[in-house]
Amino acid sequence: DKQKQVKRLSADELLQMRLDYMNASSGFNPPEAVAWLDEDREEQILKIHNARRKGGDVTPRAPRAVKETAPPLEECEPIKVNEETRWKAKHMVDGEEAVEEDSDEVVLKKALLILNKLSLTTFEKLSQELVDLGIARNEACLKGIIELIVENAHVQPHFASMYALLCAQLSQWQVGGKKVFKKMLLSQCQLEFEKDTSAKVQEAIANIEDPEEREYQAALIKKNYLGHMRFIGELYKNDMIKIDIMLWCLKTLLEDDEEQLECFTKLMTTSGGSLEQQAIALRDQAGKPTSYIQLQECWKAVDKLTKKGPSNRIKFMLQDLLDLRANGWVERRQKETAKTMDQIRKEVAKEERNRGKGGMPSKPSGGLGRRSSTGDVRLLDKKPVVDEDGFTQVPRTILCASIGEGSSLAMAAVGKKPSSSSMRRAVSLPSAQQEEKPAAPTKSFPSPDDCSDLSKKLLKEYFIGGDIDDAVLSIDEMVGFGHDGSIERGAKVIEGGTLLVLEMKDEEVNKFLTILLRCLKENKIQRKSIAMGMNDPLEFLRDIEIDAPLARAHLVKIVAELVKEQHVGLDFLLESPEYFREEGKAGSFAAKVQMATGGEITDADVDVIEKLMTADDKATHATARDLLASL
Repeated sequence: DKQKQVKRLSADELLQMRLDYMNASSGFNPPEAVAWLDEDREEQILKIHNARRKGGDVTPRAPRAVKETAPPLEECEPIKVNEETRWKAKHMVDGEEAVEEDSDEVVLKKALLILNKLSLTTFEKLSQELVDLGIARNEACLKGIIELIVENAHVQPHFASMYALLCAQLSQWQVGGKKVFKKMLLSQCQLEFEKDTSAKVQEAIANIEDPEEREYQAALIKKNYLGHMRFIGELYKNDMIKIDIMLWCLKTLLEDDEEQLECFTKLMTTSGGSLEQQAIALRDQAGKPTSYIQLQECWKAVDKLTKKGPSNRIKFMLQDLLDLRANGWVERRQKETAKTMDQIRKEVAKEERNRGKGGMPSKPSGGLGRRSSTGDVRLLDKKPVVDEDGFTQVPRTILCASIGEGSSLAMAAVGKKPSSSSMRRAVSLPSAQQEEKPAAPTKSFPSPDDCSDLSKKLLKEYFIGGDIDDAVLSIDEMVGFGHDGSIERGAKVIEGGTLLVLEMKDEEVNKFLTILLRCLKENKIQRKSIAMGMNDPLEFLRDIEIDAPLARAHLVKIVAELVKEQHVGLDFLLESPEYFREEGKAGSFAAKVQMATGGEITDADVDVIEKLMTADDKATHATARDLLASL
């Protein structure tokens, strides 16, 4: 240990040690490895001492002269800029806005983006943006736009009417002082119409080996061709195609070929009503019966094909077309078409109101049985027969028709003995022609589980910018205050809305509270529904908190508002799910609710919090008042 210790020497001792080394005594014998026995060692030491230090020299030096490599400024020439090849900013040129015209390719890309966003709701705005792009600058650009529109109409046949209307608007624009859009559009439509679908299918599936993929590609081409038929029909309805061209198309399709006949039915279904109206108008008003005669020839051919068609599928399709014509071109089933958001909202509101009313359709007058026949009516013209007691005798036929053939009175009228069950169902008739009183309309309501889903959809629409009066009315029609099951339905509305907003922001929580408190105040939801509706939110609160950290604060706010408005007492938490009371920090939750109400802390509230506190809560806070004081 002593050898490992560091021995510290002063500067004088070190100097003396060196002097002793230099002037070594005769008895000084250093180790051979370190012995310095040169005679001139003193001169060497002085030389080393006076030499420049390596790496540590800090003596000041004169500044180094900088050698200029660039020529004088007077001899420099300005940089020559090639205006054709240099990079230019698109938005600024010399500090001013650039007016750089986009190429045709850029315009077509922008037009495709607009067409992809086009809908009935955004039609007015986006159609004007399409025009403002400068699509009418030249025929090449206009042709590209037409190809895009036709292609979109093929793959989106439900928007065929919208694309036809867009074409009608674009047809007013001129290129080089001429209106060429309509001519170019019809040329493109004719080109698509005359394409051989079978050849196109073979070309598409030539290099495909998977049978399912081959079938898919073939079906896709056929679907696009049917979409083209619908687009042509919509163009005709927008006065973009003449009736002569339409009749030519129909005659061309009216062949003994399954695919062609299917296209014929699609085209006729779309435009048949308008075709007949125009053909009749030309015959009666303009004295031009040619179109009407040609159309009638088409119908005669259709009638023959319904009997000798290529397949039963086509026969039924053509028969449906004839039925549609016979019904005044009004389809038996309402087809789903593209609609605006306003139309969808109105339809949903109408359906909800009808569902809330739940009225039964009225029955025709004339009793429970069948209506009387013409023979029965003739019997009414006869004079009534009065018996000795002054009662009017009613003919058996009329009596049976009035009260129903299967009833006990009808059986008695024809001499049959009614059964006991029939007698119990029989009603007394003060007169011969008594009519059944219509049953009182009964309301039907959605199931409680449906109420939960409907309430979520309703709240999402309201959060976007809906009307609170409509929202409250919809909840009223959904719950049916006072009717059977209204408490369960109201509970599901509260449950669904609460679970929805627990994962949202504070703004949505406030909107939900506005609707809920109004429904409770105006007796749209019963107070008994509150405790039932809060069961699931309380039970699953800890799980919801994992993904939504603010869920507990939101639920505290909701419950506090309900307690503050005296719609429910704090003691309802004593009946909450067992998992919440044991694992959900129920005591702390109740204390936060009490503090959020801002009211006076009563002994009853303290007692509720005390009962909800677990052993862990009491280990931290001895009493409920201590817990309240810590918040």
